[in-house]
Amino acid sequence: MNGRTAAIVSILFVAFMACDGEAGGDVATPSDASSTPETRQADADAEVGPTDPYPAAARAALANLDASYFQSQLLVLADDAMLGRQNQTEGGQAARDHIIAQLQSLGVQPAGDNGGFEQVFAEGTNVLGIVPGTDPALADEFVLVSAHYDHLGTSIDGRGQCAAIGNDAICNGASDNASGVAGVLALVDALNSSTTGLKRSLLIVFWDAEEDGLLGSTHYVAVAPLVPLANLAAMFSVDIVGTRIIPGVEAAFGLGMDYSQGIRDVLHAVNAELGTQVYPVSMNFSGGDGGRSDHKPFQEAGVPVVFFGAGSSPVYHTAADNPEVVELELAMMLMRHVVLVTAELANGADRPSYVDGPSPHIDDAYALRDMGEAILADPSAVGLEDPLFVGLIEGWVGELQDWIDSPPSTPAEEEEYGQFVRSILDAVYAFL
Repeated sequence: MNGRTAAIVSILFVAFMACDGEAGGDVATPSDASSTPETRQADADAEVGPTDPYPAAARAALANLDASYFQSQLLVLADDAMLGRQNQTEGGQAARDHIIAQLQSLGVQPAGDNGGFEQVFAEGTNVLGIVPGTDPALADEFVLVSAHYDHLGTSIDGRGQCAAIGNDAICNGASDNASGVAGVLALVDALNSSTTGLKRSLLIVFWDAEEDGLLGSTHYVAVAPLVPLANLAAMFSVDIVGTRIIPGVEAAFGLGMDYSQGIRDVLHAVNAELGTQVYPVSMNFSGGDGGRSDHKPFQEAGVPVVFFGAGSSPVYHTAADNPEVVELELAMMLMRHVVLVTAELANGADRPSYVDGPSPHIDDAYALRDMGEAILADPSAVGLEDPLFVGLIEGWVGELQDWIDSPPSTPAEEEEYGQFVRSILDAVYAFL
């Protein structure tokens, strides 16, 4: 992938958020001189109910998200010793052994076949574990948090997907997707420190054979859902963490908002609370049928999904995808967001609902407009100097602004707007 192509791809994966605020007030105390702090608290509890301890515990746990632990896992998984983590190779086995050892050290319970951590299928082996919920009424429901651990192996292993760089024949896949695996392990490590745990359980999964066509996640959904799909409140795929969408822009994205009701608002609220830049976008932004990561089989099966990531870098699927490509602060920005979104959905009274036949959302227009404006401010900075392409972007930005000023309000307008957004994305992907 050349620099110009990478820049165009990067346009797609971002959306911009709206913020909300918080309000509070003072609680009056009784004037009865015989009352005590204890009786006043009992009176207050009787009026408003006891305080839910889970949100505060989740935020305290978030403070324990360990960047050094993330970095250590990234370095192990993206080392040459893993030989590119190709499925059904010694390198893939080494990565799997390491992940299972980490899950055991974190106290995660096995959730695979025959009481172990592994789920074997024809083309590889998934790794599954459970962190039990602590609310008896909700512990049988799960938030599935996952990342694929496989990559492309080497340029000399006969499969031909790994692009060598000079004498370097090993595709270490640091961003894709040692970063996602490290992020999910760090998430478990942080949430383990919660004094209350989470109300719902976590299903932690590391998929194999994603690079061969989402084979591990497809096997789980179609053949062997070890936790039934009906028990999943949401499914997250963390894939490519800590890279930059466009030089100078520090952001990541949450893809798939158009197939659920309720998750978009949570992402916006977490951004507002943490000051993160993880922007909700629709499945359109993944190109084609949206099947670029392991969320896709779950979305097709009616499970609310989010694909968390930062977009492909110029060294995507080459032997240059080494640990230095992953920027630690950017990775931690995204993972702080994922940790708190996970906690919010695991602790929330209501589950997200799946949307069948989604309608477009105005967030997509903000995404394309804002990134288009960033490129038009200095097209040469991202290698887009062709006047014809610059003019096309200018036209897109103007029409997107019109939709932002007057959002679609009827089914006909929604259809027109959706077709326009898809036409932009289809044109870019066709060019690629």
